[in-house]
This record gives sequence, C-alpha cells and structure tokens, in this order.
Amino acid sequence: MPVIQSVKGRNEEYAVLGVDLHYGCVHGCLDCPVPERMKWKPVRFFGAARMRPGVLGGLKREIYNLRQLDGPILLCPNTDPYQRESASNWVVRTAIEILNRRGLGAVIRTKAGKPAEKDLDLLKGHPDNLLVVPLPPDETIRQEREPKAAPVQERLSLIQLAKFLGVKTVIEKDSGALPLKPQQGVLPLVTPQSSPPTAGMIDLFS
Repeated sequence: MPVIQSVKGRNEEYAVLGVDLHYGCVHGCLDCPVPERMKWKPVRFFGAARMRPGVLGGLKREIYNLRQLDGPILLCPNTDPYQRESASNWVVRTAIEILNRRGLGAVIRTKAGKPAEKDLDLLKGHPDNLLVVPLPPDETIRQEREPKAAPVQERLSLIQLAKFLGVKTVIEKDSGALPLKPQQGVLPLVTPQSSPPTAGMIDLFS
C-alpha cells in the first residue's frame, strides 16, 4: 500500500495528498472522526501512537512520482504529527526535510503545542510550508473536548514563536464554539453564519 494517499474529510482544505507517519493518537479528542472512519476501536486508536514502519523509505520512493503542482503534502492527516512525550517525533522533521528537498511544501496541523517548536526553523524555510494550530475558545472546553492535547496557553506560545520566526501560520477556530476572547495579541475570531470551507480560520503571518 502506498504511503502517500488522498486526504479525506476536513483536512482536504489544506492539501490533496497526505502521509500518515504514525498509527494512533494519544490526544483523545471527543469529536475525532478517525477511529470510525478507519474502523479502529477508540481504545486502540487513542491508547498509543506508533511510528508507521517503513514510512520514510516509502515517502522517499513515492515522492519522485509527484510534481510540485501536487503539493503541499499534509503530514499525518489521520492523527497529530506530534505525540506528546513521544520519542518518535523526530520522524516529522525528517519528513519535512524530504518534502522540501523535492520542492514540495509540508502542512503541519497540530494540537501538541511545544513539541512542534523544534521544527519551526524548517517550516520557515519553504514558501509552501504551513503550520495550522486548532485553538479552542478556552481551557475549560479544551479539557472537555481534547483532554490530552496541549493547553490553550501552550498553543498560543507556539503561535507567537511561529510569528516571530516568520512561519506561515493559520489559527483554526472551532466553528461550533463562541468567538475567542483576545489573548496576548491574537485577534478574536468570529465564525460567519454562512461558512465557506475555510471559515473560522485566519492566516496571520503569510
């Protein structure tokens, strides 16, 4: 089975193609559609994240069949690229390097916060790289919906560092939540009544 596959669901607005570097996700988000779509029991999917065997070798082989027009490539469309306190997070950096050397951008959508900071230097190095940070309206809702993902403040710190480094960054607002309150220079986001595919998102730093 090829490692580069079509992206399904909401993530299609960021990229047509993606590659899963891990199986599973420890964040335990209550609204995650992936276990049902992949026919995994939630206890198995959320129980642990495991690096996908041979994924980097497969990516290196398959990428030469792609053109720049096929990119960017979404890393981990069915999980979070960064698993908190995971020893395998290094695989994300290597995948970004592989894509960028081929002239393709990498899209990172993460709720992990601090673990993503180590790769911001790479993300600023290619014009088609993109960091997407889903941001709940407050910490109480985050604890209810995303119990093991990074706290809101930690994600804000990631956004601020990305801004400082010049990384193209999108804040993805929960379309079902109340508007965000202004926090440390981040603009409040209001979801339109009529929502296009990218409603509730703002590209702050392109």
